[in-house]
Amino acid sequence: MHPSAALRRLPILALALLIAVPPHAIAADFALPQGPALRAEAGRTLSDPAPPPEGETDLSAEIEAAFAATDALPAERYEVAALAATLGGDPLAAFAFVRDSIRLDLYPGVLRGADGTLAAGAANAADRALLLKALLDAMGVPARFAFAPLADEDRARLAAAIFAPRAGAAAPDAQAAFRTDFLDRIRARAGRDAAILATALGGGTLAAMEAGATAAPADPGGDHVWIQAEIGGAWTDLDTALPDAAPGTVFAPAAATADTLDAGLAQSVTLTVSATVGGTEQVLLTQRLDAAAAAAAQILLYFEPAEGGLGGAITGGGGYRPVLLVGGERFDGEPIAGTEGGGGVAGAIGMLEDGGEETPLTRLTLDIAAEAPGLEPLTARRVLAAAPPDGTLPADAEGLIAMRWLHHIMVSTGGQSPREFAIAKAAAMDFAVRSIASEGQLGELTLPALAWPATVADLALTTASERVIVEALNRPGLRAYVARPRVFIASMGPLEGGGGAQQGFALDLALDHVTIAAEGGTGGAAERFWYGALQAALETEYGLLRLAAMDQGGRTADGASLALGAGAPTVIGPDTQLFEAPEAMKAALETGARVVLAGDPAAARVWWTVGPDGTTRAVLDPNLGGLTGGGPYHNGGPYVNSSGGGPRYIVDNAGRTVGEVRNGRDMMYRNAARSGSSCKGGSEYTTILGCVSIPTSLAVGVLGAVIVVTYGYVAITIIRAL
Repeated sequence: MHPSAALRRLPILALALLIAVPPHAIAADFALPQGPALRAEAGRTLSDPAPPPEGETDLSAEIEAAFAATDALPAERYEVAALAATLGGDPLAAFAFVRDSIRLDLYPGVLRGADGTLAAGAANAADRALLLKALLDAMGVPARFAFAPLADEDRARLAAAIFAPRAGAAAPDAQAAFRTDFLDRIRARAGRDAAILATALGGGTLAAMEAGATAAPADPGGDHVWIQAEIGGAWTDLDTALPDAAPGTVFAPAAATADTLDAGLAQSVTLTVSATVGGTEQVLLTQRLDAAAAAAAQILLYFEPAEGGLGGAITGGGGYRPVLLVGGERFDGEPIAGTEGGGGVAGAIGMLEDGGEETPLTRLTLDIAAEAPGLEPLTARRVLAAAPPDGTLPADAEGLIAMRWLHHIMVSTGGQSPREFAIAKAAAMDFAVRSIASEGQLGELTLPALAWPATVADLALTTASERVIVEALNRPGLRAYVARPRVFIASMGPLEGGGGAQQGFALDLALDHVTIAAEGGTGGAAERFWYGALQAALETEYGLLRLAAMDQGGRTADGASLALGAGAPTVIGPDTQLFEAPEAMKAALETGARVVLAGDPAAARVWWTVGPDGTTRAVLDPNLGGLTGGGPYHNGGPYVNSSGGGPRYIVDNAGRTVGEVRNGRDMMYRNAARSGSSCKGGSEYTTILGCVSIPTSLAVGVLGAVIVVTYGYVAITIIRAL
């Protein structure tokens, strides 16, 4: 079943707006305002973004302009192959580049990989070694990894080195990947929220936090790792950790060498989907993902009938099961117990009858665990669907709602490439013009391909958070960086009561961890406070950009930032005993945090928490979901493509499109663009002309139609965001 012609136009409009960006300028300063400047921020007036424009737009010029904008983000700064080509085959030049241009972060194991390390411009010893080896491999220079334990004094030298400037480190240029007005909106909202929170907490609260804040010393963890290269017939140590390092100098002689790094060094993210049926929690799916690889992959979670698949519409039998797609690879979960045999909607979710016995499904959850060598896991639980306290999820058409949501999971390691993000935005619009808009193409698109344009847009969350917000916290004597995997979730689907016509979405930084290391071991409270305000502003502004295209009279939204400004907020101290309040709020108070909110705690859906060390979070009650909105869609005006020719697409040896050639330059992107492409071009990086076909592996049924609508529509809002 194909959506209407009107729906076919949606992705075109969405991506036209998403990619139609003018030349970028440097955005407003993202540093925390001080003293009177901060207090002045409380009076800011914040306005909603404007809805998408109507009328015709020639997309060919927009696409070319978007690709051209990547010139502000040079390939050799973000792509290993391009960088290696500029080093003239000189292994010592590669060594000098990593030593001088890549700042030192300290964390255990492998987090970013070679590509992520180059994009971040910072990494620990293991990831730096991976980057250097990748450069040497590109030059054809034999290289291997070397390992040695570190003495305490050497660990102290590394801890001090994270604050040392690097002679060749490039100034952050990630802001060029975004529209200035998008970044300015984030900065304005964060400043207003921080000022209101600081005023509510009291003038001396933040100062007291700063005076008493301690920053845990950064620790490299485990053995030290570096590279040995065969130069002039001899193995030469190339340890780039210290800014004054020279070839041949090491902390200690190598205790071991290897051609590859042990897989056990990799930091990871484990995703577990569970259902509570009849009072018993059933694990449906568990998948462990390498963090560096997951950060470069499109990850989607959805539910489908166990019999009939996604193309089985909503009438397939055998119950429902979760499906996880990671870079196009599919992992199937177990069917939800008790839903077999019901068939259709009644067999999908809710109060189910099987032999006269009712089996209530009361909750669907996603558990996230981030693991690193030698450290306790970081964990978080996201509630995907929950019944009222005294009931179950209904067994009617509305009870199916939870099974028709699509969840885009983004792993953040600090290594998102703003250049790749800028290229992918342009390529996504080109894809929509040439494929999604074509008659008969929708039924041939795989789910990753259908979702790709909007998942590219979602990467604004990880890219801006890593390369703009976290970077803004750095100052002399303080280093802020991502040291453990963070996990963002962007969820979309129909709302209850709308019959699928109203679409909702939720944004959530479900698992968060940013290391703030202070020289001397004290301080950082102000940066933790400012980080919370900036991160909440990013998620809020991104969400509002989506809402801008919805019916302005019928939309609804929840968020801690949106609740500020209506009046003086209430501050609840950790010694306060609340009898009627969300459990998450009570738990925060038990940790010593202060809670800031508007209105009655018993009825609160959103609030802020400010911890004793300044850690600040904007909270939406975990049992309620995230930022949501609904209402009829604006289809917008017609969009046309007047281009008479086609670009050249770069495909790998599996037939996947991994880049494009524009004006003689390779525009590469790691994420799964056009996942499932059947284009065949021979060996890796062979270019072919105009191949955009996608195999028929998904019949677009009811759920598929919802995804087409939602993701095409989401892309509309991203135009104006980025």
